[in-house]
Amino acid sequence: SSPLSRHEPPDTHRRPFPRAPGQLRLANCAVCTACMGLVLSFPGEVFGRIGHYESYAYSVLKDYGTWSIRRYAPAVAVETTGTGGGDDGSFMKLARYIGVFSKPENTTQSTASSSAPMAIAMTTPVISESVAVAMTTPVISDPGAAMKFVLPSKYRSAADAPAPTDPNVRLVDVPERAMAAIRFSGRCKGCQDPVAIERYQELLRLMCELGLEPAGVWELHRFNPPYTLAPFRTNEVLVPVAQDALTKLGLKMGE
Repeated sequence: SSPLSRHEPPDTHRRPFPRAPGQLRLANCAVCTACMGLVLSFPGEVFGRIGHYESYAYSVLKDYGTWSIRRYAPAVAVETTGTGGGDDGSFMKLARYIGVFSKPENTTQSTASSSAPMAIAMTTPVISESVAVAMTTPVISDPGAAMKFVLPSKYRSAADAPAPTDPNVRLVDVPERAMAAIRFSGRCKGCQDPVAIERYQELLRLMCELGLEPAGVWELHRFNPPYTLAPFRTNEVLVPVAQDALTKLGLKMGE
């Protein structure tokens, strides 16, 4: 397997979103900092550039050309469950937590009597989790499905990250895991989008050819802001793979 790294797609398929307040360190005002980040990164992001963002770390265990099996490192994420407003509503809750274009809706977890909110850098991708509805075809997205932002790697556990002040937003520790992944470009509105469902079904077929079965719900990873042109957008569908399935293929999670 390849060394664990902060993987980036090629320049024509790179990743995205307004730079988070504090990342530029030019001002104490979160709104001003975020706006400055957007101005500086916007031209490249239109054409899919996202290398200036930290990304969810993984190593490739096996590359099959059109798809791969990856080992994702343990991480900390902030998540919310849809309670109305769809993907846009969920995204804005998470964006407010890290402080994109607003005062961060969080408080540092410390023993100090006064804990100020802390701006957190935006990372990629934005993760949407699909919830299968029994006895239906195709699998569709449930209104209660979760959306996640993976936090910067400096946060080693949920206890290290600023606590959300919105009761509908929570921190979670994401364990090491193996995932089958397939990448595609173009616009994708969410797990319920026919394009995402088609890629999910394609990935299932490819997995089935190797005798692999899903070990949980599938995810949609999206890397670009709305203004990125469709041909330069990067999206991925991922399906969890069980440890025993890896063993049958002669693969190891490793370090």
